[in-house]
Amino acid sequence: MNQSHAAVNRTGQQHVPLLAGGLDVLLVPAGKSRVGQAVWLRELDHGTEEVAHAILTDIMAEDAAGTIKAYVKYRGKNPRRWLALVFPPIFKPRFLGLFLEDGTLAGWISLVMVATMMDSAGLGLIVHAPHRNKGLGTAVVQYCIDHVLDIMHDPRITNLYYHTTEQNAPMLAISAKVRMQSLGKHEDNLRPGYVMVRFTSKQT
Repeated sequence: MNQSHAAVNRTGQQHVPLLAGGLDVLLVPAGKSRVGQAVWLRELDHGTEEVAHAILTDIMAEDAAGTIKAYVKYRGKNPRRWLALVFPPIFKPRFLGLFLEDGTLAGWISLVMVATMMDSAGLGLIVHAPHRNKGLGTAVVQYCIDHVLDIMHDPRITNLYYHTTEQNAPMLAISAKVRMQSLGKHEDNLRPGYVMVRFTSKQT
């Protein structure tokens, strides 16, 4: 499929533009897919209003569900400006969509440079509810571990890094499956009662 293709999101109503010349790889072949279709990993054009809005809308939904903590309150206006606040351009963010064979956007990941860990890319992951617990999260995290240098186009970046809440059992399970190394825990100062767990793909 050509990278200029615009795919529908999970509601089937909004088109999500892809980055021309961006990453476009088969992540899960149809014969191994637990969603019943092949799954492709394609780079999203986050410089468009449509993609910025889709990403921010998902972040707000996950924040409301308590899965992640959003530090902005996006209300549907000026999506590109708000996305730049969440993912400042200085961190060279890249966004990759998880696309089913029929064009449905099943989720997405973000990758950014980590200012305090110059050999690592920071990962964020959201899989839409109808497609959870079907191996997509594990597949995409493993792909990023194996190809982070190629994705980020920076020879210094050879590792993956992320943190998640201790309450996020699915992400903890993914971390165990792909053998991420724990860097320890700390209290979330903005959410009393939440404990954050940090992970790296760097072997110690």
